[in-house]
Amino acid sequence: WLFEGDPQPVYETNPAKSFDQPGTYTVTLIVTDQNNHKDTATKKAYITVYPLPTVSFTATPTSGCSPLRVHFTDHSTVGSDQITGWHWDFGDGNFEDNTRNPDHVYENLGRFGVALIVTTDKGCTNANTEKPNIYVQQGLDASFTADRRVSCGSSMNVNFQASVHSTLPVSYRWDFGDHEPGTGPSVSHRYTAPGDYTV
Repeated sequence: WLFEGDPQPVYETNPAKSFDQPGTYTVTLIVTDQNNHKDTATKKAYITVYPLPTVSFTATPTSGCSPLRVHFTDHSTVGSDQITGWHWDFGDGNFEDNTRNPDHVYENLGRFGVALIVTTDKGCTNANTEKPNIYVQQGLDASFTADRRVSCGSSMNVNFQASVHSTLPVSYRWDFGDHEPGTGPSVSHRYTAPGDYTV
């Protein structure tokens, strides 16, 4: 047996041959009997090896607070062939098929490695060799209290106290409903006109 691109002949009846590079290959079989009579069969462009796709994608954003919505964009290529199938493993137990550029919402906290398998129109499949991480952090849970909510007269002092649960540093900005701002977890504000105010 003579396989195009391989200088070494194979002396077997029914050989197995690995073709490691994409391309089209001609195969020749030469048979010889005990009287040294020979016959040759050649099949041109008999074996075709299609290229594997190169898998690549980006994610935006790659970190944030839960629930975190991430948009994935496929950048996979495969030469002159076409990619016709996508299988996404978002790393949190959820999957999606046949969507090139999906959105996914991460509800749980942690780091999640994302895998993508693509399939070409020739049936060739490949996956990304690295699994980029999506990092989902604790979201904010904020509330507040006020030491006074009702008063008679033309003015009133109110002390506000924020209650925030977060694993990350936070900043505070208050809107007292009378166009006066405030900052910090504990603030005192004076209302100078009668009325109802949304804080």
